[in-house]
Amino acid sequence: MWKDRGFTLVELLIVMSIMAIIAVVTLPNFFSSRYRYSLNKDAEGLAYGIRAAISNSQTQLNASRWGIHLSNNTSTGGYYYQLWYGTSTYAYGTPSTLTPLDQGVSFSGIALGSAVDICFAQISGLPIDCSTGLSTSTAITLSAIGGQQATVTLNANGTVSY
Repeated sequence: MWKDRGFTLVELLIVMSIMAIIAVVTLPNFFSSRYRYSLNKDAEGLAYGIRAAISNSQTQLNASRWGIHLSNNTSTGGYYYQLWYGTSTYAYGTPSTLTPLDQGVSFSGIALGSAVDICFAQISGLPIDCSTGLSTSTAITLSAIGGQQATVTLNANGTVSY
């Protein structure tokens, strides 16, 4: 007597087809959630960095005003933000903490190949234009692969929101 043991080729092909369909449906969601996580992590880190620069300006750490440098320049280190202190701008200041953005995340409001500085007044910690010293507010938008975006807002009163 012949005993049936194991699976037939047709049964194996059906199971493999179902597994392939499940993989095709779930993989894009997996990568999308990975980029969303990186985007949120970078936005929260940027908000924290801005708050640190405000706090350092208020306490006059190193007897200087503080600022944050946002770079979208791949030829000078890629996408990153860096705290700095000094009397005028990042170019003439002393760099402090550098934080690179995760792979797949960039600043969307800053032209590719350029950078932006945000300065904070001593004692008050209010955001000011680095060249004129006038009060300012800004919204910094981060983008991830897949079109996802997160915005960190800094108003003229120094309130940071994400």
